[in-house]
Amino acid sequence: MIEVRFATVEDAEAISEICSAAWKVTYAEIYSKEYIEKVIDDFYNIDRIRRECRQSSKEWHGYIVAAKDNQVLGCIGGACDGDTGFIYVLYVKPDCKGMGIGSALLDFLTDYQKEHYGITHQEVFATTGNKMGIPFYEKQGFELLEVVPNWVDETEGTQNRYRRQVL
Repeated sequence: MIEVRFATVEDAEAISEICSAAWKVTYAEIYSKEYIEKVIDDFYNIDRIRRECRQSSKEWHGYIVAAKDNQVLGCIGGACDGDTGFIYVLYVKPDCKGMGIGSALLDFLTDYQKEHYGITHQEVFATTGNKMGIPFYEKQGFELLEVVPNWVDETEGTQNRYRRQVL
C-alpha cells in the first residue's frame, strides 16, 4: 500500500534522487544536458531539499512524498496564492510510472490546499513537449491557458500553463 505524507529531512536524499533521475529522463530530448544539470544542481541538491522539507507555509507547503515499504517513490510540492493552488514539482521514480503514485500525490496536495487555503483552482506549468507530464495533467482535468517563455532560462524553450477548477 502506498502511503502519502509530508516529507521529513530524512527523505531529502530520496527526493533529490527521484527529481534528478526524473529530470534526466523527462527532458533528455527537450533541454540541453548543461541546462538539465544546472536545474538539478540549483533545485534538487540535498541541502536545498533539506531546508525545503523543514518549511510549511502558504508560499511553499514543503515536500510531500509517496512511499511504499519505507521507500520513497515520488514527491510533489506546491504553494497557494489567493484561491489558486500551484504545483511546483511532481516527480515519480521513472521505473514506477503508471502505478497511481502521481495521482495519489496530486490528490493529497489538492485536498491539503482545499482544506487549509480554500483553493478553487490549481495551476501547473509543464514544459512544452513534455510527453509524460502533459498527458498526466490533461487526464487530471487541467486545460491549457497559455504558452510562456521558460521562467528559468528563456533560451531553453517554452512552458505550457495549465489550470483546472477544484470542486
